[in-house]
Amino acid sequence: MIPVTILIPIGPQKEYLEWLPEALESVINQTYPVDEILLIGDGTEIDIMELPFYRIFWSKEDNKYGKEYYDVSRWGHEDEHVNISYWQSPWNIGFAQAFNCGIGLADNELIIYLAADDKLMPEAVADCVKTWEDNHEKDAWYALTYQLQNGEVHTIPINAAMITRNLWKWANGFPPSAFAGPDALFLSRLMIHAPDRIIKVAEGKPNYWIRQHANQETGRQASFFLTEMDSIRNKETERFVPNTEVVLK
Repeated sequence: MIPVTILIPIGPQKEYLEWLPEALESVINQTYPVDEILLIGDGTEIDIMELPFYRIFWSKEDNKYGKEYYDVSRWGHEDEHVNISYWQSPWNIGFAQAFNCGIGLADNELIIYLAADDKLMPEAVADCVKTWEDNHEKDAWYALTYQLQNGEVHTIPINAAMITRNLWKWANGFPPSAFAGPDALFLSRLMIHAPDRIIKVAEGKPNYWIRQHANQETGRQASFFLTEMDSIRNKETERFVPNTEVVLK
């Protein structure tokens, strides 16, 4: 089995901790066993022992990164295990930096982003790995078709995706300047400099579920955010230079 990391940044809003169990359950119940779940506490204190798992064998150990590992049995699969690792930021570092920290700390080459308030459909990981294999293990942004809470299905690439660590290195990660929408900036770079690196997973099949928030800040100030994001995105994309030390597959 190809090892896969699920990366879940958890923002400081208390609601994310309330929704996190649903996100984790959607990962544990994947048809394709996940090797690692990596939680990034972005200004949020998490008591991992309170998370709802079937059984926790917690042999807590500190490794060279200071991560805390918990061996967790998969629901319904007592012979299979997944590592839950957790990294706590002492302050709110923001989405881009939380994602960068997560990819840097992850144990695997294939990393799937999952927002703490969203969920993966049961075959999401299996479809991601199959698409990666079908494309000769190409370094790419593997975009998932997603379904909104209201039932709408969309295929426009967003942060619902699997990314290879090598592509992330080539693109120099997610720039902190992308205070909102670093995934859009990352995709803008690819669209201009490497459009063949955006690959759709099981095209048309929803594999990612997105929770909608009526009072979300980005929704209330949509015009302001879009104007600022577009300006930053254009500047960053124009001056982007790939990491020439990285050779893409």
